[in-house]
Amino acid sequence: MYDKAIQIEPNNIHAYFNKGMKQYQFQAKTLEQQRNYLQALEVILFKQRQYLHQISNLLMHLARTYDALKMYEKILLINSNNQEALFKQGQYFQEKALLMLKVKKSSLID
Repeated sequence: MYDKAIQIEPNNIHAYFNKGMKQYQFQAKTLEQQRNYLQALEVILFKQRQYLHQISNLLMHLARTYDALKMYEKILLINSNNQEALFKQGQYFQEKALLMLKVKKSSLID
């Protein structure tokens, strides 16, 4: 049943997860059963990163930068080399530094 669902939709996380869980529940001992379980967990982790990116981008768009930065930190806990999260954090701090320079220049002129 799960194999058919995976064949129809190869990125169906629920099919991989349920297949892996069923096999694990029945004391998955074979290498194939262990691979299925691992593949399910990898797909879930990939989807989790995608959702965290979407949430953090939305938070940044809503000017909830502190919350967005916390989400980027969660992404970096999963993968410390995540280019998008590193870029977004750097972009935020660069914009903040430029704003502080403008404020400082403005106060010197007045």
